[in-house]
Amino acid sequence: MRPLPLDRFKAFSDGVFAIAITLLALELTVPVATEGLLAALVEQWQEFLGYFLSFVFIGGVWLAHARMTSLMKGGDAAVFGVNLLMLLFVGLLPFTTSLMVTYMTGPDVAARCTASTCCSRRCC
Repeated sequence: MRPLPLDRFKAFSDGVFAIAITLLALELTVPVATEGLLAALVEQWQEFLGYFLSFVFIGGVWLAHARMTSLMKGGDAAVFGVNLLMLLFVGLLPFTTSLMVTYMTGPDVAARCTASTCCSRRCC
């Protein structure tokens, strides 16, 4: 069995990463400011924290993926399958970020968001 084309593997993967980061940005909402724009933006700090943490996470996975694929000469169906599985989870990050921002409230939300992102980062 001949190796599958690596250029398509890289292009598809890069596309998924780019779309996931774009969807993160689309989740940010423009506040309705009645008194001051800065105050309204500060009230949305959870959205910005979620965006930042998820962007850093996706960026880190993309960097690791780019390093790995730079060492590859080709791949078989198993390698492509594992890559698709990883991309499945990358594609879910905009949804999980939105979920986190919507339902993680309270005084220690920043610590919980950071901890959950760091724990998931170590799993990859």
